[in-house]
Amino acid sequence: MDKIGKILRVVINKKGLKKAAEASEICYLANCWGKGAFEAVSFSGSALKLSVENHSQAQEAQMREEDLLDYLEEIIGRRQVLRIRWQVGAEKSNNEV
Repeated sequence: MDKIGKILRVVINKKGLKKAAEASEICYLANCWGKGAFEAVSFSGSALKLSVENHSQAQEAQMREEDLLDYLEEIIGRRQVLRIRWQVGAEKSNNEV
């Protein structure tokens, strides 16, 4: 499995998709950590954008913001996410019912 990972990294870098792949991985990791409390919308620059249904969920999630940042740093190996932006009351993505 390690060989496949190394090959994929080389191909992704050659195709210029490194930033998109990193953003996707960060969103995936954030969603796993959040366990449904929020949905990762995007990662751009150093900001992770997370969506919640209402303000009380946003307030609750904000209290655990530093824990999420620490988790991402531990998994990724460096502090790539420097801030979190919250989106409240956004429509669900097309693949959700």
